[in-house]
Amino acid sequence: MSSFTFQAPGFYERHGYAETGRTLGISGGHADVHLFKSLGTAVHSARS
Repeated sequence: MSSFTFQAPGFYERHGYAETGRTLGISGGHADVHLFKSLGTAVHSARS
């Protein structure tokens, strides 16, 4: 996912997302921050 530096990348980082890169050159001196979060695998229990 991505968030501009003037939006909320810190919010996503506090919720387990890691920055994977930035696209510089957004007007106003901002950047587009690219973030990733592993959601893991769901564990399903079999009912007998």
